[in-house]
Formats: sequence, C-alpha cells, structure tokens
Amino acid sequence: MPCRSCGRSGPGNAPDRRRARRRTNRIRAKSQEKINPAFSQAVTSWRLLEQPVCLAMRFATPNPSAAFCACALLLLSACAVPGQDTTGTGPSAIPATAAVASPHNARPLQTGQASWYGRRFHGRTTASGVPFDMNAMTAAHRTLPFGTRVRVTNLANGRAVTVTINDRGPFVPGRIIDLSRGAAAKLDFLDAGITKVKVEVEG
Repeated sequence: MPCRSCGRSGPGNAPDRRRARRRTNRIRAKSQEKINPAFSQAVTSWRLLEQPVCLAMRFATPNPSAAFCACALLLLSACAVPGQDTTGTGPSAIPATAAVASPHNARPLQTGQASWYGRRFHGRTTASGVPFDMNAMTAAHRTLPFGTRVRVTNLANGRAVTVTINDRGPFVPGRIIDLSRGAAAKLDFLDAGITKVKVEVEG
C-alpha cells in the first residue's frame, strides 16, 4: 500500500516495517518458547492482548507515552505465572503469628465459678491415686490431665494461686474447678464458698 506522504510502497513504508518487526518478534518468541515454559506462557498471554492493546494505543489514548505505560503494565501482568511461588514461602505457607505471652507465661482456658473442698476429704485417695491433702496447692478439674499446673485468679479481689490438677470434679453444674482448702484460703473465699475465677494453663 503506498505511503500517504511520499507515495512510496514496499519495505520502506511504516505499516510494512511494523509487520516485519512483528514477524521477527514472533520468530524469536517461538525459539524462546522451546527453552523457557514461563516465557512461553507470557508470550501466549501477550498474543491475546496484542491486538486490543495496539488498537487502544492508536485510537483510545491521545498521549503515546501513557499508552506505552499501559501496554507495559499489561505485559507485566501477563508474565505472572499462576501457581508459581515467588515469595519463597511455598503455596501453602501460613504467616507466622507471634504468640503474646501473659505476664505469668500462662494461656487463658476458662472463666467461671470455683468451689473448694477440705477436711471431709482429707486423706482420701484422689482420682489420680494420690491422697488428698487439703492444705496443698491442688485442685480438681473435669478434663485437664493430672499433673497440669494452672493459675487460678479470683476475679473478685485479683488474688492468684498456682495449683496442680490431681483430682476430678467439680460435679455441680456451673462450676469449672474445685480447689483445695489451702488454695481457697490463698484466694480468700473460704467464707463465701464459691467465687468467679479465671483459669490459665501454665506452660
């Protein structure tokens, strides 16, 4: 097709030069496709975007530099290979969350009513097999393993004590832990009989 400005036709014409460059680029791309699968996928994506991008550059954008930037952004997005990990953490990596320890190195477990038991059970065999000592810092819990150390805080006065689980109970609905008389004395609720507490497992 002859050039509108000079009337020439052939390889010197701008449309012919563009077509020649595109053919050269396609030949280079095919050689790269055989070497690099990721490049092959990027080229395929670019071929799908080539025509609409070129049309947008010619007709939709009056500023050539802005059109070039838009074209570059589309090419970069097409080069992203799905499923490939680029962060070094793997596709199923889970961001590590720092555990914030409490001032007493304990993790919250329960909040509820606590009771205590003493003289009537003193010397009897507990569920763990050891004799019950009402003055020792021990407690009964329905599910925690024997030997677990828990920190019990009396929410009424802020007092706290560390006890070892060596028995099962309490079996009264609404209560979460049954403390020895000695532990209840430390928490200052002997007279009240029950109090609201927070139970934390010490690690």
